[in-house]
Amino acid sequence: MTSKMDKRGRAATRAGPALTAPLGGESSDQASKARAEHGILVRCRQHEILNRLGTAGSVRESKFRVEISTIVNNLHVRMADAFFVTLQRRQACDVLARHSETTAMLRLLRELCDNVHVLKEWKFSDSQCEWARERLGPVCGWKRQFVPVAGALPVVVAGEQEAAVVEAPFLMAAMFLMVSEDFELLTLAQMLAKAEKGRWNRAGTVFTPLDSAQGLPTAYYKVMSSEGMGHVTVGIRGSSIASIAFERAWPVTARMCGSNFSPDLLRLENAGLAPPHHHMIAVPDTDVTFLTLAKDKWEQRLGTLATELAAILGGTYTISKCEQILSPIFTRNHKSWEEDENAQRALWPEIAKMVWRGVLEYVARHCRMPLCIMACGAVPKATAPFYRLITDCRPINQFADPWRVKYISLSGLSLLLSPGCFFWVIDLTAAYHATPLGGCG
Repeated sequence: MTSKMDKRGRAATRAGPALTAPLGGESSDQASKARAEHGILVRCRQHEILNRLGTAGSVRESKFRVEISTIVNNLHVRMADAFFVTLQRRQACDVLARHSETTAMLRLLRELCDNVHVLKEWKFSDSQCEWARERLGPVCGWKRQFVPVAGALPVVVAGEQEAAVVEAPFLMAAMFLMVSEDFELLTLAQMLAKAEKGRWNRAGTVFTPLDSAQGLPTAYYKVMSSEGMGHVTVGIRGSSIASIAFERAWPVTARMCGSNFSPDLLRLENAGLAPPHHHMIAVPDTDVTFLTLAKDKWEQRLGTLATELAAILGGTYTISKCEQILSPIFTRNHKSWEEDENAQRALWPEIAKMVWRGVLEYVARHCRMPLCIMACGAVPKATAPFYRLITDCRPINQFADPWRVKYISLSGLSLLLSPGCFFWVIDLTAAYHATPLGGCG
């Protein structure tokens, strides 16, 4: 009996792949398909962010672009975090432990861009493969060219440098611009962190960091930026940055002169109840401070969420961008806000509520100015407070891909209903301000 069992056992072992079910409940066809995948795709599946590529090619074009933009945005968030913790002077080993996967994904993306047509195994068309490479290539620095500048002389003439020491406002932009096979993310982050403070020349085109290696020759490299900065020439001395020269002057701005205090109308008392309860805030029942905090409740009631809704509740919804915005944008408010006292009287209390709830963040005078300041305006509306605060995003919309929005009509909605069904509508107050957006890809 034992002998027969051993023979059967050996026979089963020899025929194991044909007789034994794959782990995880997969069919033998699925397992063989996974084994047949290109090695690059297998490695992409090991990363949660890049695994989204596996479903991007099988959806309609608009969703495909959103999936790629979500990947781009998530990578930008990780890269920004790597630079932020480096600026905090964390130990290099701690930063590496936190972002070893980020650097691995960037290297993998450069390899994928070299062999982008392997994505056809994931149902990508030729045009989708090229489109994905156009979006993912700049993120990882695929084939980014650094042209040596021969015979370069010192870029700042004595006496042409400003005396004031300031923080470099372009470090994050420089990181996105320079990351590549030549400048790995974490090494580049350390170099840029050393260049945190320095001096501009009087023309505003050359920044010289205070902390750079001395007694070593300086090599200059030119890289092209398509995001409004033109050619950027970087001086490298040892393991530090000696200078960064821009083809066009870096935009600067100054705060408006006036009181250091907020306007009198920007008071929580003006947004609350009548005395003696004026210190309290009237919040409607349909107001949700952060929709992301209620994501579990949405799932309990609706089950599997639609992709768009899940992205909005998760704070990862992105708009597909044709380019990453690196150079600053400064615009002035419209007359509909600046010159309309009634609009200001109605909307300043609403802004106070947004600050209190964390929707808006106050930028103190000692803080550096934001690098993207959009113009505000006010338009009339039928309900209280009878004005709506708007933001003019046209300067950044030029970087956005065409974005088609489909609305469901009542005739289309009727196809989802059956006899005995009923539905209702709840209008969440300020829902747009109640969830974090994932960025602009």
